[in-house]
Amino acid sequence: MQLSFDNYNLDVMKDAKSALIKIQEAKEKKKDHMTIIQEGITKATAGADFFESYDALIWEGKVKVDMLYFDQFLQKLEESDELYKALGSYFKNIRQIYEFVNLKPEIYGKGLTFEILEKSNEVQRQTLSTIIYEYFDKSFYSLTPEQRTEKYLEKSRELSKTLISEGANPEEAIAYSTKVNIVENLLLRIAFPFAVKSRIDYLIESADYRKVFDQETLVELVESFNSKVHNIAKVVAAVV
Repeated sequence: MQLSFDNYNLDVMKDAKSALIKIQEAKEKKKDHMTIIQEGITKATAGADFFESYDALIWEGKVKVDMLYFDQFLQKLEESDELYKALGSYFKNIRQIYEFVNLKPEIYGKGLTFEILEKSNEVQRQTLSTIIYEYFDKSFYSLTPEQRTEKYLEKSRELSKTLISEGANPEEAIAYSTKVNIVENLLLRIAFPFAVKSRIDYLIESADYRKVFDQETLVELVESFNSKVHNIAKVVAAVV
C-alpha cells in the first residue's frame, strides 16, 4: 500500500512538472500586449516612412496653388456666396483627409513647385493653363472616338441618362457628361496627386489599418469628398 502511494505521488510530480514545462513554453511563445499592439501598428502603417507628415503651413500653400487652378476654371463664372461656400466646404474636406492620414499636402502638375506663388500673375496663368491643356489633350483631344467611348461612356452614362430624362438634347447631354467626368478626374488629381491618392486607397482597403485605426471615418471622409468633387466638376464643366 505504501509503495502504491509513493508511485501515485511520483506520477503526480511528473504530471505537475510536465504542466509547468508547457506553461513556461507557452509564456515564452506568447507575446505581451504591447508587442502585439506595436506589431499591429507596424503593419497598419507599412509604407508610411516614404511619406512626410501633415504640415499646416504647406497646406496653406497648397490651397493657394489649387485656387490658381480654380481661377483658370471659373473665370467665366460670376462670383457668388454659394460658390465660395461650396469651395470652402470642398477644401475643408480635403484638409480633413490629409490630416486624418497624416500626409504632407502635395500640389499637382509636372515640375510645378510652390515657387509659382512668387511669380507674376501672367506667369501663373500661363503655367497653369499649360498644365490644364496638357491634361485635356492627353485625356481627350488626342484620343480617337473609339478610345473616348471606351474610356468615358460607361462612367458618364448615369449623368447622361438623368439629363436626357429631364429633356436635354442627347448629344449635348453625353458631351457634357463626358466633360464632367474628365474635369472630375482632374480635380481629383489636383486635390490628391498620384502618390497621395495611392496611399489613401491603400489605407481604405488595408485590413491591418482597420484593426488599429478608425478606417470607417476615413471612408466617410473620402465618400464625402467624392460627392463634393462630382458637384464641383459639374460647375466647372459648364464653363470650361
